[in-house]
Amino acid sequence: MRTDLRHAIRTLLKRPGFTTLVLVTVALGIGATATIFSVVNAYYLRPLPFPEPDRLVYVSDVQQSDHTPASFPEFEDYRTATNLFSSVSAQFSTPMNLTGRDRPMRLRTALVARDWFSVFGVHAIAGRTFTADEHRAGAQPVVILSSELWRSQFGGAPNVAGTMVTLDDTPYTVIGVVDAAQFDFGGRTKVDAWVPIERNPPYNGAGTHWVNVFARLKAGVSLEQARSGTAVLAKQIQKKYKSDHGIFVMSVRDSLFGETRESLVMLLIAAGLLMLIATANVANLLLARATARGREFAVRLAIGAGRRHLLRQTLAESIVAVSAGSLLGLTFALWATDGLRALWPNDLLRPRDFHLDWRVITFLIGIAALTAVLCGIGPAFKVSLGSLSERLKQGWGHFSGGRDRSRSTLVAAEIALACVLLCGATLLLTSFWRVLHVDAGFQPENVLTMRISLPPVRYKDDAKRVAFFDDLTARLRSLPGVVAVGASNTLPLDGGNVNGDFLIPGRTFAPNERPSAEKHGVTPGYFQTLGVRLLRGRMFTEQDGAKGHEVVIVNDSLAKKFWPNDNPIGKRIDMMIGAQGTQEIIGVVSDVKLDALDMPIRYEGYQPYRQLPFNSMSIAIRTSSDPLQLANAARNQVFAIDPEEPVASVTTMTQVVNESVAGRRLSAIIIATFAAFALLLASVGIYGVVSYWASQRTREIGIRSALGARRADIFGLVIGRGFMLALCGAGAGVVASFLLTRYMESLLYGVSSHNWVVMTAVPLLLIAMTLVACAIPARRASTVDPVVALRFE
Repeated sequence: MRTDLRHAIRTLLKRPGFTTLVLVTVALGIGATATIFSVVNAYYLRPLPFPEPDRLVYVSDVQQSDHTPASFPEFEDYRTATNLFSSVSAQFSTPMNLTGRDRPMRLRTALVARDWFSVFGVHAIAGRTFTADEHRAGAQPVVILSSELWRSQFGGAPNVAGTMVTLDDTPYTVIGVVDAAQFDFGGRTKVDAWVPIERNPPYNGAGTHWVNVFARLKAGVSLEQARSGTAVLAKQIQKKYKSDHGIFVMSVRDSLFGETRESLVMLLIAAGLLMLIATANVANLLLARATARGREFAVRLAIGAGRRHLLRQTLAESIVAVSAGSLLGLTFALWATDGLRALWPNDLLRPRDFHLDWRVITFLIGIAALTAVLCGIGPAFKVSLGSLSERLKQGWGHFSGGRDRSRSTLVAAEIALACVLLCGATLLLTSFWRVLHVDAGFQPENVLTMRISLPPVRYKDDAKRVAFFDDLTARLRSLPGVVAVGASNTLPLDGGNVNGDFLIPGRTFAPNERPSAEKHGVTPGYFQTLGVRLLRGRMFTEQDGAKGHEVVIVNDSLAKKFWPNDNPIGKRIDMMIGAQGTQEIIGVVSDVKLDALDMPIRYEGYQPYRQLPFNSMSIAIRTSSDPLQLANAARNQVFAIDPEEPVASVTTMTQVVNESVAGRRLSAIIIATFAAFALLLASVGIYGVVSYWASQRTREIGIRSALGARRADIFGLVIGRGFMLALCGAGAGVVASFLLTRYMESLLYGVSSHNWVVMTAVPLLLIAMTLVACAIPARRASTVDPVVALRFE
């Protein structure tokens, strides 16, 4: 075999053009497949960075099939399920201001419940973690720092435990340092510090859902057993709180990355299709090469070479070519994974890296071996079978119709696979275009946003918080170029929503139909700043909520659902947040896309900020020009009111919208790139087949010309050959697309998986590309001199 491999290397080096084409084709297929598999491996195959990660679960509240965080009383009830869980804890992300150092900083702080670090099996790298006493109500405030904050602000001092820091104007004692990378999965998971949640929970009501509950299953308890057990617990909780909420248990991996599963499977299938197209192309090239060497192999057989030797030699050439192409593909995959890491959306939860570990290498070796066999087995059998006398009689390069059919079948298969890939890519691109042009319910252009979190100690009174934001919005409105200013506890598409039940006096709801809504506290200028349309009633004024008159503005979906044939203005509703009692509906505004542009509309209730004064608010500033030019001036206005108040998340609403569709954009770009490669490979494949077919019929074409055939007839003959291949391949591809693209339904928005425009346009594009690819060999064949053609042999 070593001799065969050396001979294969020499043979391939003698044909640099042919070898380069094979290497590049294999590299494209292998590289694309390895790149996507490395992402799938990082998300779903590589273990999470915790001890026994398969026992870690996320426990969510279920409201009418929607999975939401739990309320604090529900979380306490979850802890009673000691027959299912060895430990249960919870977490809530909130900003806290670090002051007393060089400059004020806004920290991403996690309020965590007892046993948080033991649930995940995480230990301190300096100092210690929390004790049970430090989680008691009213306990002395303590904090654990992230390793990143420890190094950047405390120089990585080993004796940091015992240091006093000021968070939200409250002195905290540092007791330890934890490696933040273990909890960092991108998006909003990054944490700067941890503090106990039980000493002062921000919300205690059973109707306010805000804590994310995590647990570790007891040894021997499966996920299905945990789900069955929590179903019993859910019934007990329903009776206790007279609610209809359920409980759902999922693995921590699914809670982090579950939303990416379908997209990654789709990308892996797309990479697989590209790999199959590349394999078919290489097999075609090797088959053409083996056919052209028909007389050479016949002479070898005549002088004593065994058929097994020819089979081994041809397989050796395939192995050498595919192995070299795979190494090139591995280099491409290393480069591509680095590029993906840089392009991966910041807000999309992700593993720490996509590096190529032993799983990816093993997968790559397996794919390369399979490709080498698939590419080499056909040519090997072609050269080792058949009549020796027939081969010696044949002219150079002549081959039987059977071999022609083999190559034609491979090209038709390439076109069919390219059709499926192109249909899927076109559907995703169309869907992405529809998402970009969906009515978001607000106007993001020329809007600057920033986040302010007031320390509860310094701003413990509602009046102080209201005064701060009243003063700030007035100062911002006075800046040159400012059109309007508003504030809200949450902005559209920015996360951090407050969700909970609401009541309508005089109405009762079935246990599984109790409504819930997103709850906002907004300043009077909020709707005008974001361009949210008023449909009925009026907007808020400075007097609303100031003298105990409780009012609310609802969105159009809520109004139509509960007052479909009546005017909701003047009706009363209890949003179950803020002051006790009901609120009068004074206005109805347009629906706003709150979670994502492609997500359903939620019910929303807006209350005046004076009525619902949150500590943490997002400021929106509409300007007449580039909003980022106003960023420094806006910060200065905050520092003018409170020099120790940090400003965070300074960005534009346009950027917020762009980041909300970053995942869709990346998927569309990747699959569109694969589709472009597939189209290129299919075009090269059909060009090669038609060109080879025409060259092997040079004598026939010369006879036709000598007997009076016109150039147009010859041109049409060759074009017709390619057209038939394209028609067969495109037809099979359309059928396959109808069968396969229906599995993409959940990934599409505003477009059917069986869109007839796409299913018509893609095959026509492939046929057109085929005709273009066939034009060169057809033109060459039509200009053949009959005299030269008849002397061809």
